[in-house]
Amino acid sequence: MDNTITTITLTSKAVGFSFFATELIQVVADLRWMITLVFALVLADLWFGSSESQMHYRDAQKRGDKTAMERYKLHFSRAIRRTSNKFCDYLIWLTVGAIIGMACMEPLELTDHTATAAAFLAVASLCEVTSIVGHLLAMRGVEVERRSVIQTVKAFVISLAKHKNKDVGEALEDGLKQSKLFGNKDEQKPQ
Repeated sequence: MDNTITTITLTSKAVGFSFFATELIQVVADLRWMITLVFALVLADLWFGSSESQMHYRDAQKRGDKTAMERYKLHFSRAIRRTSNKFCDYLIWLTVGAIIGMACMEPLELTDHTATAAAFLAVASLCEVTSIVGHLLAMRGVEVERRSVIQTVKAFVISLAKHKNKDVGEALEDGLKQSKLFGNKDEQKPQ
């Protein structure tokens, strides 16, 4: 009698885990392209970040600046660790989006779990794309005041305008410096 209860309990646990594993595999299959996007974004950030660091290292080496050389020296263990952490962070964003989609959005018939996961991943990807564009702009000699989404877009637009027409680019830069949206540091705040 005791063996029968143990066998039934183990069988029910195995069946329950089998259903859970099947659903988990289906969710991963649904999100496979988003996982690929995360992998590509993180690798692109690693590539461009290390390229920017190497550029700064060479510049510091030409100047003979030992402090800057140490700062920009490429440390592979740190780069791999940061890349792995980013990959895990973005997978967590993706997973939380999928879980909220399955737990809240699908029962309420608002949307499915893949759309919710895509929305969460879009927020996370915006940060990663900002980082990648910041590296690209730095490698092209364009300085970004702060690495935020708005400042990166501002630097990109100004750089593009200056590339097409220097006068238009200068005018755009002056206009954006005076704009409250892009954070004019020179302007006094009213009291």
